[in-house]
Amino acid sequence: MKWRKMKVSVLDDLSHQKTALLKRRSALLKQLEQCMAEAEEIDRKISVIESCELEYDLHKNIEIMTSERRKINAI
Repeated sequence: MKWRKMKVSVLDDLSHQKTALLKRRSALLKQLEQCMAEAEEIDRKISVIESCELEYDLHKNIEIMTSERRKINAI
């Protein structure tokens, strides 16, 4: 009888530990999901900034080329 009570007590303890670990795992996965969503939003913002930089560089290069052509045509 004593062995059976001890066995049930150990199983109950293990069950509680398992439940606690599953809850913690679930919370961590939820945090990871939130972090991934935030990282994706940051990536989108970086992409927009890089596109703006490329467009600026393109316009700057066009202005330089136009200016050089004017200089050549003036000669």
